Amino acid sequence: MKTPPITLICLLLLGTISPPGFAQSNTIVDIQTVNIGGGSDASTFLGSEVTVTGVVTASAEADNLGYIYIQQEGATEWAGIPLVSGGPDLISLAIGDKVEVTGTVDEVGGMTVLENISQVNVTGTGTIEPLELDPALFTTYGLATNEQYEGMLVRFSNPGGLIHVVEVNADVNNNFGEWRIGTNPATPQTGCRVLTGRATASVSSSLNVSYINDEFWATNNGRLNVPARVVTTDTAFQSVTGLISYGSGNLKLLPRNNDDFVQSGTTANRSLANFLSGVSVSPNPVSTTTTLTFTVLEPTEFSVEVLDVSGRMLVRERARQPWPPGTHRMPLRALQSLPAGIYLVQLAGPRGAFPLRMLKQE
Repeated sequence: MKTPPITLICLLLLGTISPPGFAQSNTIVDIQTVNIGGGSDASTFLGSEVTVTGVVTASAEADNLGYIYIQQEGATEWAGIPLVSGGPDLISLAIGDKVEVTGTVDEVGGMTVLENISQVNVTGTGTIEPLELDPALFTTYGLATNEQYEGMLVRFSNPGGLIHVVEVNADVNNNFGEWRIGTNPATPQTGCRVLTGRATASVSSSLNVSYINDEFWATNNGRLNVPARVVTTDTAFQSVTGLISYGSGNLKLLPRNNDDFVQSGTTANRSLANFLSGVSVSPNPVSTTTTLTFTVLEPTEFSVEVLDVSGRMLVRERARQPWPPGTHRMPLRALQSLPAGIYLVQLAGPRGAFPLRMLKQE
């Protein structure tokens, strides 16, 4: 009979590693916390089978991220982790499920995950409120500054202002579907990357988010389940929520669906529709030109756009601008160059969008 080395016996007794077939009971914080001074972001539980408890913050439900994350209740750092490689019990988890799961700790592309999930036990329900953070914190990756938020549900907002798309393509000479949001449009390289519209074996983001940085992503690397809306530096939000993921040397935000984008104003949390009345297009159907009429009840700002039925913008009739109270009429002349079909005339701004359906005839 072979005797295990003394060092192995000590490690087993201390609980640093798991003996074969034995799952340690630990917390997500235990698994994710690393020694900042050690210079490595790899979990000290790498290769261990563990059992942890958390609340589902992202799921494979039809209208969600498509990938599963859980988070430890009551913790504000080192508390989130994705779950990969599991069976039907894993895939069926829903947002808010409180679960006990068993799996093996691994590093995939530099991100700590729990894989080969062998046990999923729903024990109840819970609520995880997003952690309110400044997007500037994630401008660049830093082991000592933002590694602790990997896998966690966060929300970016700007007290007294908006969250702006400050950079449409965060990679300049290439386009990997990542754009950047921040609090100051004048500093385009300060803020957090956002990844949307791509879901492949190596890239994991939601197909339930309309906002993408190029029309290409609407039908490539996965097909969007919602109408596409290409962001510009005019795009702004009251807040943006999602999961913090890591890949290719950067931390980035993964919004789950369009509900993670709040476009209401900063004062009363009201949508654009609350600021308008009498919005109409006449004549409709139209053969050449038509007139958009609307009454602005309170000062607000928006652009006027023509979209196809998939949500793709074809023409911006009027760039985003402030509109004073009163009734406004504007001809939609761009329709003359469009073929017969169904279109959307949309008023869009930081408070949201107000679309109208219109039929163009020959």
